[in-house]
Amino acid sequence: REDTDASIAVQQGWASRGASPTWLSPLEKTTWQFHRWYAERMQL
Repeated sequence: REDTDASIAVQQGWASRGASPTWLSPLEKTTWQFHRWYAERMQL
């Protein structure tokens, strides 16, 4: 899915900056943290 790939690319871009965007809601921050964890797992 192209939309999923684009989403992952965005998540990885955030992860590379090392901090979640401050404008995210609590639920979105949890999702962001999961995506960051998942992206890190995929890079091992």
